[in-house]
Amino acid sequence: MEALPDPLLGRIFAAAAQEAGDVITLVSRRWHQVFYSEPELWHFLALTVESLDTAREVGQTRQWFAAKALLLRRIGGFVQHLRCSQLLVEDSHPDAYDGTLIDMQQLAADSGAEWQLGSSVLAHLSPATLQSLRLGWVLVDAGAAAALQRLSSLTQLWIECEDALPSRIVVALASLPWLLSLELSACDIPLGLPTALQHLTQLTCLVLDSCSPLPELSAVFALTQLRRLGWQEMRQAGALHVDPQQLLAQLRQLQSLDIGSVQTEPTRGSLQVGGAVLGTCRLERCAHADSTWWKLYLRGIESTASLQQLLAAALPAGTQPSQLRSLRINQSYLLLPAVLSCPLGHLTSLGLSSCKFPDAGALAVVEALLQQAPRLQSLALMGFPDAPSALPAVINRTGLRQLCLRGSSFKELPPGPYLSSLESLDLAHGCWDRLPPALAAATSLTELSLAESSLLVLTTADVDGILCRLPRLRYLYLDVARMPAHVLAQLAECAPHLQISGEP
Repeated sequence: MEALPDPLLGRIFAAAAQEAGDVITLVSRRWHQVFYSEPELWHFLALTVESLDTAREVGQTRQWFAAKALLLRRIGGFVQHLRCSQLLVEDSHPDAYDGTLIDMQQLAADSGAEWQLGSSVLAHLSPATLQSLRLGWVLVDAGAAAALQRLSSLTQLWIECEDALPSRIVVALASLPWLLSLELSACDIPLGLPTALQHLTQLTCLVLDSCSPLPELSAVFALTQLRRLGWQEMRQAGALHVDPQQLLAQLRQLQSLDIGSVQTEPTRGSLQVGGAVLGTCRLERCAHADSTWWKLYLRGIESTASLQQLLAAALPAGTQPSQLRSLRINQSYLLLPAVLSCPLGHLTSLGLSSCKFPDAGALAVVEALLQQAPRLQSLALMGFPDAPSALPAVINRTGLRQLCLRGSSFKELPPGPYLSSLESLDLAHGCWDRLPPALAAATSLTELSLAESSLLVLTTADVDGILCRLPRLRYLYLDVARMPAHVLAQLAECAPHLQISGEP
């Protein structure tokens, strides 16, 4: 190894990754120097509070800050992608937003260390090298705004603040003309944002999430390269009036549009589209070969005289009924007259989650929707108490390939033609106290989820009479720890190809 030239030794260290540094740097002074001078090792750097929290518990807080400061001085010029976050998230939920905020600046001050986002972190990064910057729940000081202005080669910027986004950060955005992706989340986003956006003509992704009203949507009309637009706000009064067709006509490259507005006290949707009041309208363009179709997600419908009218207003002008392939409706009030005469003839995927049916009940509404969607292949009925009452509308269907009944109060699965063509069946988070006997008829099933069904315990009869009669089953999700060992052994013997695990 000592005969290897430094560049080759550095490539070997890069393959070992940063985690091996504690061992590598102790071998020799040369190895120590090569490790910290190999650019490929430091293209990505994460400054998160997990290791800081551990250091704090053993009284090593000051040493932690000193080590990070030294590291940034050494390798800051190599960093292409930096993530800095003060949110401590539990290991069991690594993607969750819930967590504990750990104030880096306060901990540094308490330990006698110096730590500022601007002078301690951003000042050590190279404007010619840094490409993406993610700042999560960090205190954006005045020095950080000044340092941000000099990072003129940035193409991706993501900032999430616990409080209002400082206006100096919005001013700094005008100095980042090569930004392709900008995501801002804060309690309040300054009204000066439209001025800054005028300088960001290369943007292909813009996502804003604010606990206060956002500027007028006309602020994005000049961003003709946009492919993704997210616009989520909260307000105390009034409504956000949106014409998706106008937006899509102005932004012809747009592939994904996600707009939402929620009124506080009481919490309710305050987005108005096509005469309907709802919380969120999300539209996604899909393309394959020469055809284009759309996926539509609607959440929090408070009132609408006609679902047909809402769909027509949410989809681009001139959209043919055959181009709407997927429809998801969540946490909404659905009245029977409103769902009649919908253009669902080419719909292949339909999902209803946590909906309420105040006039005619779940069965009548679901039945009306299914009658208008003869080509349906995927159906989800999730999270509403009277979902079992809607199942009679499904049992005589043929051609269904995916069925999701997750989080509903089913205790029995009725037999019917719908089972024969199913390839995926999701019964997770249910009230099953036994494996439904009707499952034996689902002979095309390749994937079955029974995860988080706290009452369910498999028996040998379930294995012999049901699971072993599903020849195509390849994936089974259930609470393995709660299942008797002899039953799992029997299942492994009769279906050796079957993969068993918890949540997919």
